[in-house]
Amino acid sequence: MAIPSHETFGWISIAVGLLVGLAIGPGADRETWLGGYASRPRRLIRLGHIACFGLGFINVLFDRAAASLAPSIEGAARVALLVGSAGLPLACFGAAFVRPLKWALPPFAVLVAAAVVALAVSRLLALPPIGSP
Repeated sequence: MAIPSHETFGWISIAVGLLVGLAIGPGADRETWLGGYASRPRRLIRLGHIACFGLGFINVLFDRAAASLAPSIEGAARVALLVGSAGLPLACFGAAFVRPLKWALPPFAVLVAAAVVALAVSRLLALPPIGSP
C-alpha cells in the first residue's frame, strides 16, 4: 500500500472532518449530549473534529512547501506529520470515551509540531538577508 501525498492526506482529513461534523451535528443541539457542552467527552469530540480540518490544511500546505526542507530531514518530517496528523484526531475521539487514551495526545502533537517547526525553520534560514538585492 502506497503512502498518500500530504496533499491527498490533507483533503481526506478535511473530508473526514466534514463527515464527523455531519455525524455529531444533530447531537450538538441537545444541551445534555455527551454530558453537556463543557463535559470532557464533548470537548474531546469537538477537538478531534476541528483537528481533522486544521491538520488537513496543514498537510496541504506542507506538501507545497516541503521542497525547501533539507533532504536529511525531509523524510523524517514527512513521516512525523503523517503519523501525527492521523493519530491526533483518533486519539481525541478515543480519549473522549476511554480516559487513559488522553496520554496518546502529546506524542502525536509533538510529531506534528516537530514537522511544522522543521519546515518553518528551514524556510526562515532560506530567506535572503534583509537589504540584499
